[in-house]
Amino acid sequence: MPKTEIPPGGTGQPIIKRLDAGWEVIVRFRYLNGERAQVKRRRRLKTAAIEAAQSEARAKIESGRGYADDDLTRRTPVPQAVEMYLDSEISNENTKSVYRRHLRKHIEPEMKSLCVGEVTTPMVERFLTSRSQGIHRSCRAILSGCWRWLTRRGVVPYNVVAATSPAPTERILEYRSSTAEEIVALLTAAHAYNLPWIAPALLAYAGTGLRRGEIVNLRWDDLEERDGLIYLNVARLKKRDERNSRGLVALPDLLVAELLEWKKKNGTEFIFPGHPPTRPMRGESVKTGFARFLKWARDPDVSGDAISPEVRSALPQRIAARDFRHAVATAITDTQSLYDASLQLGHSRSSTTERYYVHRPRSVDHRAAIETLLGKSTNKVPSDEKTR
Repeated sequence: MPKTEIPPGGTGQPIIKRLDAGWEVIVRFRYLNGERAQVKRRRRLKTAAIEAAQSEARAKIESGRGYADDDLTRRTPVPQAVEMYLDSEISNENTKSVYRRHLRKHIEPEMKSLCVGEVTTPMVERFLTSRSQGIHRSCRAILSGCWRWLTRRGVVPYNVVAATSPAPTERILEYRSSTAEEIVALLTAAHAYNLPWIAPALLAYAGTGLRRGEIVNLRWDDLEERDGLIYLNVARLKKRDERNSRGLVALPDLLVAELLEWKKKNGTEFIFPGHPPTRPMRGESVKTGFARFLKWARDPDVSGDAISPEVRSALPQRIAARDFRHAVATAITDTQSLYDASLQLGHSRSSTTERYYVHRPRSVDHRAAIETLLGKSTNKVPSDEKTR
């Protein structure tokens, strides 16, 4: 009769041997990664020997064994396992940096007391549903990738994240676009602020529509002059048809003047240097700087006479790079074409620009055209038909 194959994570029938001073029991088993092993226990009583051998086999299976990863077991804390997964599987440094930020801000505070063997699908479901749509999607991708990696290495039997609900996909219908009045008010207030990089940064976003990450990585060497115009040779992000592609973006004269004035005060390699100046400014630092500047400008008790009441009343409620992208996309589409707007924003497909960035008026007045249509239709109805 052929031997029954032991499945991964399973144990075989005990092999019992009588000794002079008791009983010896051997239990063969397989780790979750398929590796075969066995345990041997001796006891005076037969039942005690069987129970001891089976308990030891189950404990070894539960402890887990990966491929040359003795420190990665089912008892490994979740944050540590995710960190090991990122180091082992994620090669792109930008992606790894974003994933580590989500690990530090969201996953670790919620799961730092859990081991990978204790995590269940309902736990992950509750954690994900308590997050916003974007955080839900990112954290689910991180945890699912980590658990697939743990499954391949035999640490856990299956991916507990695969059965969780995906992030809601409903489209946000209301998008905000910066207006010309808001941009003028922001620039006026920025020139009165104590941080000199705020004004050129605002103009860089409002004058190009580039992403926040594309702006902060700009160098002075990226400025090129061609046919009397100044261009930015910018490294495009999220370009699906070409990886790390670069494109030329023409700069408005006002932005060029602001950048040249800023260059006199900033002699570093990057247009917007960080700390230390040998590195670019972080996108989060730009966001924080904009928020503090706007809070200062909107509060009359803080900014005082530096901001006039007219300028203060025209300031927006918030500053976001995405709002400037919406404004640039809408302006280019209205004056030139949708294709030109998609090129400016760095989109591979014009449909993305049209669906998410181009703003159309919500309320329109087409009564004159409709009344003309109705008038023409009424004129075609014979007089005898009207009386019926």
